[in-house]
Order: sequence, then structure tokens, then C-alpha cells
Amino acid sequence: MSLGLPPGRYEYNDVIDGNWCIDPYCSEWVPNQAGSLNRVLRVPAAGARTDSKRKKL
Repeated sequence: MSLGLPPGRYEYNDVIDGNWCIDPYCSEWVPNQAGSLNRVLRVPAAGARTDSKRKKL
């Protein structure tokens, strides 16, 4: 599945067959109002540099 999201910060969770799933590749989590954790996805603006593209000094 592919979605075109506008730049911004998004919180999400996955439920598959009624079970909450954990994404082992997600590096940012925040507490939610239900007492569990949401994953965070940051969509950069077009042309914005991301950490993976920055030159390391």
C-alpha cells in the first residue's frame, strides 16, 4: 500500500486480524491516551534533507 501524505508528523498503530502489531524497525514511539504506545512517522517537506542524507562529520 502506498499513501501520499503531506509533510508533517503522524502517529499510528497497526492492527492485523484483531491483534496489535509491533514494528521492530520503527525508531520513534510516543505514549497515547490508551496507555500504550504509538509509532511516529515524520514525512519531510519535498527537498528537505533527512538524517540519512546528511554528511557525517
